[in-house]
Formats: sequence, structure tokens, C-alpha cells
Amino acid sequence: MIGERDAVPHPLDRRRHGFEARLTAYLRDDRAARRAAAGSGPQKNPLWKRAPGYKRQYVGIRRKGRKVIYANFFCEAPSYDWRREPVEVDDGGDCYFQVEYDVDAGRFDSIAVNGGA
Repeated sequence: MIGERDAVPHPLDRRRHGFEARLTAYLRDDRAARRAAAGSGPQKNPLWKRAPGYKRQYVGIRRKGRKVIYANFFCEAPSYDWRREPVEVDDGGDCYFQVEYDVDAGRFDSIAVNGGA
């Protein structure tokens, strides 16, 4: 599922609630913050403060039998319909980052922040 919710509820919608509820705390965590800062540009506010305003794309996947949400975050919408097409950007710093959330365990497993140009 990419972009906004459809009129019919999607099974991923239920699972996103745990994801969203834990996201800010995860981004504030020292380890995640250090990884995010490594890809950060000259931003005044930390990523955890800016992330709620980012656009998002969600994809439900299975990894080793576990349910995982892969989420793609970006601060600037591209010129094409990002609700239907994946957003892939090289560089861009922490305007673009991705996280993986293990639904079964209720925890984030990784964060990847784009590098700077």
C-alpha cells in the first residue's frame, strides 16, 4: 500500500497504529538519532521533530516469516503521483529516510537515512 488510505480499510492500516505510536520515541532514541544525524544536513530541528510533517509510503512485507512494515519518508513531494509510485531519491540527506518495523515484536529494526550530495 502506497500513500493515503483507500476508501476500503486495508489490513496494513491496523498495524500502522503501533508503528505510528512508537515512531517519535524510536527517532528520539540515541542509536536511531545518531544514525539519522549521520545523514543529516544543516537542519535546525532534529529529525524526530520534523518527521511528523513528512509524506510517507508504507509497504507490508514478510521477512523470515515475520510481518514487517517498510516505510519510506520524504519531506518534499515529487512532481509525479507519489501516492501511486514509489519515491526513490539518491542523496537528499535526512529529507529522505526509511525505517523497518517488526509488527510481531512491536519494534523498529532499522533506519536508513539518505546521504548528502
